[in-house]
Amino acid sequence: MRFPPEFIERVAEANNIVDIISQYTQLKPTGSGLMGRCPFPDHQEKTASFSVSEPKQVYHCFGCHKSGNIFSFLRDYQGMNFPDAVEYLASRANIPLPQVQDVKAQERFNKESDHKKNLLKANKAANEFFYKTLRSVGSDHPVKKYIARRGLDENILEAFQIGYSPAEWDLLTKHLQSLGVPAEVAEEAKLIKARKEGKSGHFDLFRDRLMFPIISTMGDTLAFGGRIIEQGEPKYLNSPETPVFIKGRVLYGLHQTARFIRSEDVALIVEGYMDLVSLFQNGIQNVAATMGTALTADHCRLIKRMTKNVVVLFDGDHAGVEAAERSLPILLAADIFPKGLTLPDNMDPDDFVKSKGSIVLKEMIEKAPDLFSMVFDKWLENYRGEASEKIKLIDKVKPILNVIPDYRLRDLYLTEVSQKMTVSLLWLKEALSDKTSPQSFNQKPFNPSHSPSMSHQGQGNPNLAPATMKSAD
Repeated sequence: MRFPPEFIERVAEANNIVDIISQYTQLKPTGSGLMGRCPFPDHQEKTASFSVSEPKQVYHCFGCHKSGNIFSFLRDYQGMNFPDAVEYLASRANIPLPQVQDVKAQERFNKESDHKKNLLKANKAANEFFYKTLRSVGSDHPVKKYIARRGLDENILEAFQIGYSPAEWDLLTKHLQSLGVPAEVAEEAKLIKARKEGKSGHFDLFRDRLMFPIISTMGDTLAFGGRIIEQGEPKYLNSPETPVFIKGRVLYGLHQTARFIRSEDVALIVEGYMDLVSLFQNGIQNVAATMGTALTADHCRLIKRMTKNVVVLFDGDHAGVEAAERSLPILLAADIFPKGLTLPDNMDPDDFVKSKGSIVLKEMIEKAPDLFSMVFDKWLENYRGEASEKIKLIDKVKPILNVIPDYRLRDLYLTEVSQKMTVSLLWLKEALSDKTSPQSFNQKPFNPSHSPSMSHQGQGNPNLAPATMKSAD
């Protein structure tokens, strides 16, 4: 949504940068303004060098030289884009969003906006209920024993607002009723469910689970993931999609990790809540997690706000290989530079960091190979260079190369493929073009210089990409 300049100015004037930054670092008055330790995670300091000017509504760090206004702070610290930051600050100051001229469109917008706000309020109430419930149970409760067994400390529980849904059938239902949350709103938020036909009332959707709230970068609780405490299925129960939660558009943990991703200039992508939380607790904090769904183009757009560099962690089994193959073209199409890492012995990141330590994992992440190379090398296992194998490989690699918007990267991958397949670069480019229909030898004389052998590797212009490989703008 585009906001008019006067609205942006009004929002900026209604918010105080001191109030925003004070949530993340302690500011103390000095002669010229306010000073505190730099809140950005890539600047570890012992003495205050972060200056905030309340009259000018700007900040500047004399150590790392970061500076800006209230909007740039939310961008760099929380990973918000500009419209998100404006909307967040408008909501914080109780300023309604601008009206559009189309009356019917405005009515629809207001109705949808109010509806989503009610769903978010219900989710927030549920989040607070789960969080308080976890702290109210005794140390001998199974959920506390499970937390101890998984090695989660109190700081990490607080940072990610992890809670507990009690085993009783309708405690959350009754709690939401006591707060005046309509049953139909709680039901649409996928917090409760109507009893079977013929029975009145509702019951809780999540019961006897460790609860991971899914929080947007703007701080709204969108949904939940619940991990079973004892034996049972499903191991993880995720909120179904709602008007405020679409799995393919949300990455778990960004509310807590966006600032680390931006400061490290690389995002580590894992699958699942516990992997992210475990890595975060062990000092690897530039992480985001998918939630039971494949990486999507919308996920990539979220990541690209903060960095173009991504390392994806995969399981070493067949499913992990397939996940790598699926994610590669999506990441490349988004103009992201992806690397891939497969952990040994089919360990997940949580198991690995506990058994081998975060230092070893950080070293492996630093040495992670290019994801394209990783996938292509997997395809080359047992490769013997037979003609039919080459054609099959060309057909597999073509849709990946075709989505890369940067011709320079595409040409480098072409060179890599030609070398590993032991075919000439010129032959490879022709093979990747659409000129694959059968033709007689009389129509097109055989040209030995186009033979797929390494002896002709240098022929042709390596900077010429096939005609079909156009930028995917």
